[in-house]
Amino acid sequence: MKMTTLLAVPATLFAIGACNGESSAQSVAQLRIQAAQAKVEALKLAVATPCGSDSECSVVALDDEDNACRWLSYSAYSLVSPTAGRAEAAAARERELAAETRVRAGQAVACPQILVAPQRAICQANRCVSGPSSFAPAPQGH
Repeated sequence: MKMTTLLAVPATLFAIGACNGESSAQSVAQLRIQAAQAKVEALKLAVATPCGSDSECSVVALDDEDNACRWLSYSAYSLVSPTAGRAEAAAARERELAAETRVRAGQAVACPQILVAPQRAICQANRCVSGPSSFAPAPQGH
């Protein structure tokens, strides 16, 4: 009786360990899917119209969950559109999911410290478009 119990414990621990590893890989895959869905939603909600001035435009920042280094991409959108708040919330969720994906996937690498200037958005013809980076000098009049 005791022998059976002692043999059952390691077998149970092995089974739990195997399931845990499978569950971890599955959760990373699920996080990637959720991050991709959040990115699609953010881009769908981040509409470029309407705008009447540059102050009515912004950029939504999106992360790439498959990239070990955190490189953001930017998409211009209208702050006065009815979906602006939901677009930013979806983008924030996408960035959280992408970061969690990297953590769970064990993507711990040394990334180069390259300073990438965030994009600015400007209003052109009642449509928000990506403008110069926020580090670009202001245009000089002649």
